[in-house]
Amino acid sequence: MRKSQYPSRKNFKAGIKEGKSQSFGLFLNSSSPQIAEQLAADCSLFDWLLVDAQHSPVGTNLMQSMLTSLNAHSCPSLVRVGGPDDRIGIQQALDLGAYGVMIPTVRTPGDAQKAVLATFFPPLGSRSIAFPISPQLGRPVAEFLESANDETLLILQIETKESMDHLEEIVNMEGVDAVFIGPFDLSYALGLFDKYGYPGGLASHELRDASQRVAKECKKANVAAGSFAAGVDGAAVLVKEGFTLLAAGTDVGLLGTAAKVEAERLRGLRTNG
Repeated sequence: MRKSQYPSRKNFKAGIKEGKSQSFGLFLNSSSPQIAEQLAADCSLFDWLLVDAQHSPVGTNLMQSMLTSLNAHSCPSLVRVGGPDDRIGIQQALDLGAYGVMIPTVRTPGDAQKAVLATFFPPLGSRSIAFPISPQLGRPVAEFLESANDETLLILQIETKESMDHLEEIVNMEGVDAVFIGPFDLSYALGLFDKYGYPGGLASHELRDASQRVAKECKKANVAAGSFAAGVDGAAVLVKEGFTLLAAGTDVGLLGTAAKVEAERLRGLRTNG
């Protein structure tokens, strides 16, 4: 087996938080361990893959299978859980070997604190210790516990008006490594769908102003700024604005796009008669 090109867990976390270069990943919404392994097998494709347990039918058993597929190839694996109150979801994702978690619908500093407490072991948090612990990777328990907080990535999503009101407090919360904009939810929460319709709200100057504000606050707080990227052109704009943690889309979306392109090519081969 060829040596993995991926960084260690500690270096992955540090690289994301420092944001010295862009990190491009993909959301896995197919709930398919096979697709997860297919994408993880070639470590030149994406820098990380995220199992979306918020918007996909992913239970604990399926999550375990998908994370096992990703970790088998040493591919940095993340899980988006149900929200800041989903302590069990955070616990399960990390116990099953995820490099880190993404917490959606964070509205207040209190929500951010809940996420920190559930994600990290004492003294920073109050995460419970499980035996055996999948992410030990063969290390003694004491060695794992000594390193775990430095190896676990915590990403909070900014996608409500309330979270924008508390943005400075949230990004400066100890333990937060990155914040990630949910552009659909945020534009809807700001009333931009009502004002401009869809997809006009996503292209509005108000949403761009909010995004730029997030990037600036993240830079001041020394945490990474992340967002969904609407294709390569959208990613280019976000990179210029200072975003370094970027999702290229979803596995389901890429499947649909590839199928459409191939079907159109095949229809071009049809002959009359």
